[in-house]
Amino acid sequence: MPACSTASSRSSVAPVASPERVVPAQFIPTATQGRVWDVVAEAAPGSLSLIGYGGALGGGKTRTLVEMAIDLSLEFPGNRGLLGRKDFADLRTTTMEEFYRACPRELIVKRNDSEHWCAIRLPDWPEGVQSTVQFRELKDYQGIGSEEYGWIGIDEGGEVPLQSAMMLVGRLRWTRTVNPIKYVFLVGSNPYPGWFEDWFVSRELPEEVLKAAGGKVTFIPSRISDNPHLPENYERLLRAVY
Repeated sequence: MPACSTASSRSSVAPVASPERVVPAQFIPTATQGRVWDVVAEAAPGSLSLIGYGGALGGGKTRTLVEMAIDLSLEFPGNRGLLGRKDFADLRTTTMEEFYRACPRELIVKRNDSEHWCAIRLPDWPEGVQSTVQFRELKDYQGIGSEEYGWIGIDEGGEVPLQSAMMLVGRLRWTRTVNPIKYVFLVGSNPYPGWFEDWFVSRELPEEVLKAAGGKVTFIPSRISDNPHLPENYERLLRAVY
């Protein structure tokens, strides 16, 4: 069963064609996380899914971003994507660290720590085909111009300047994939005033115009209670502090 066609398990990225085939470790999203996969599964090839995910501390935003990054890299061989946050120092110790923890090492055929990217492939892909994941700082929108991507994942989108978000949407034009591509712009964020709230919570984008062009905006609110991997008393402690 292909990736992004189900919210039940990332181990269903692809059918096992032979005993030698590498299959990613199982990831079972929560019901809330699974809605992100549902949105992508229902999208048509060539469409753009703008997805806002968040609203609470500890809601599983970072894990959702990295798992979707892995799935989109595998579902569309030859894909090219970006995982970003405003400051690279924060990205490195959160999203980037989580990505390398979640992604099976057997899938990573190249890793460049000086230029901050890695290449992923399955062994039965055509020779020379690989998907690339870049890790980028997003505070300077001019530094991300002229790039091309098939998907973009932004962690703590409320911190990222509006100009960078707008520039990145325009970078979703990668076409060199084996399977017909679906473009995904996935943003995780705690509630901050700014473009994340404007686009996904207040719904200020021209959604009818986007729909006519093959785009769709979806906001998926997350709660602390949605994440079963947190300490049992995490929410009570936060409420006591805040």
